[in-house]
Amino acid sequence: MEMMRKEMQSLKRKMITMNGEEGDSEEDKEEVKAQARLAQRRKAKECEKLAAEIEEWAMKILEETEEDGWKEVTCNKMMRGSLNPTERTKAYLKVGDLFY
Repeated sequence: MEMMRKEMQSLKRKMITMNGEEGDSEEDKEEVKAQARLAQRRKAKECEKLAAEIEEWAMKILEETEEDGWKEVTCNKMMRGSLNPTERTKAYLKVGDLFY
């Protein structure tokens, strides 16, 4: 991700300097735009891959039960009364294994 950020910053700098200079050809400007689009596509592809991994991880956790180490956590009366008066929301904590 850091490499992509640096690449995008350098492309932005190139575009700014190219727009400010006279005598630059349209081909150079189009090349910079093409590189910027390519970098954007790479970034989008990487983000989609990360999103898929997170979704897979979340689905795995949602399928786990108390047998997998999840315990219900109850909050105190004051918090429950103000944040969860209908008691529809439940909170769980994974006990035993490290959660990552």
